[in-house]
Amino acid sequence: MSSDGRQPAAASIDEDRLDFEAAEDELTSSWERALEEAAEIEPMQPGEFAVRFETSDRTHVVRLAGDGAGYAGRCTCPGYQFHDGPCAHLCAVFQRSLEEPTLVPEVDLG
Repeated sequence: MSSDGRQPAAASIDEDRLDFEAAEDELTSSWERALEEAAEIEPMQPGEFAVRFETSDRTHVVRLAGDGAGYAGRCTCPGYQFHDGPCAHLCAVFQRSLEEPTLVPEVDLG
């Protein structure tokens, strides 16, 4: 951890920048699914989560970190591979972080 309390950038160096504000403003299907369906979110390590929606038997791994100016992350779900914004799993973790601010680590995203 650096002197400003942020974790090293290595934890998220290969992540994509994500625009959760646009997902919320546009009420994307991913944002709505994350709002409407209960999700089980299990932290695996700082910035990495196992996420499963109650309507699915599949668990996906989400990586998400912030730097105070934005967020970066990715998900193992097939939908994320063809995304034009954050998937429902990423949105679920982000939405939970609004209630639990320490859930998503602050890192130097460069």
